[in-house]
Amino acid sequence: MNNTTSDNMQLTQWIWSDQAKINQPNQYVEFRQEFELTDIPRQAFLRISVDTNFVAWVNSHRSGCGQFGDFPEKRTFSQMDITRSLKTGKNV
Repeated sequence: MNNTTSDNMQLTQWIWSDQAKINQPNQYVEFRQEFELTDIPRQAFLRISVDTNFVAWVNSHRSGCGQFGDFPEKRTFSQMDITRSLKTGKNV
């Protein structure tokens, strides 16, 4: 896993919770995405940019964790190689 700075994050898909209590102390949020694969790619990377700490799981495999590294003028993201965690069919 590595942390990378990017000046070009316009294509990023930002997500957040629909919970009413946003920005409360000690708040934990889980984001889950299911997707189907007919073939496993040669390489697949997960990139995450957060405003706190995170743990990333792919198919019950802990793919990485990290901490907030952002500055408003310089967005950063963590990148993890998740190739070995992927399978054909449904992935979570």
